[in-house]
Amino acid sequence: MARPYKTNSKKSPETVARFLDMIRNGRSCAQACKQEGMPTSKTIGEWVKADAAFALAYEKAKEERGNYYGELVAEISLAGLQGKYKDSAMLRAAIDGLKWSAAR
Repeated sequence: MARPYKTNSKKSPETVARFLDMIRNGRSCAQACKQEGMPTSKTIGEWVKADAAFALAYEKAKEERGNYYGELVAEISLAGLQGKYKDSAMLRAAIDGLKWSAAR
């Protein structure tokens, strides 16, 4: 039976670059894999196991995603200090969530 959506399980340099760019820019593997033309998360796991260079690049992209989240925490914190957010509980929850994600 055919899949209801189209995925790309072939590891081309373009697909790898696009996937890693999405990870660096804050997307999870699951979110990235839902995009048109992207492989499934299972395929990504297989690539990690089979290709040490890809595994290393993926780990680096996840580290860069943590840095991206850290910068978002700084931006949100500064906006809160400038009075752009009035709901301190929402602000704290957003910052805590991003800090947790950045630590991973």
